Amino acid sequence: MPEEGEPSLKAIMVAISHLKSMLEPKLDTVRADVSFLRADFPKMSDKVSTAESDIKVLQTASKKLEEQVQYLTNQTRVLPASLEDQEG
Repeated sequence: MPEEGEPSLKAIMVAISHLKSMLEPKLDTVRADVSFLRADFPKMSDKVSTAESDIKVLQTASKKLEEQVQYLTNQTRVLPASLEDQEG
């Protein structure tokens, strides 16, 4: 016999059964989600690799563009001086 204020074995079993009925559908959903993610992981991994490669290409292009902009900026600084030399 449970002591006063303690739940009976039957009450505990009912509570466990209730929790189990609530959690099992959620567990099935989680299992399905995990299965879906496992199936998609290789595709996602390939997409990440492709994105990383694309980023490297864009970084290289950005660096080259930066160098070209710097070169043109330097040329525009030289240009007015050479025009003044021609006029003088």
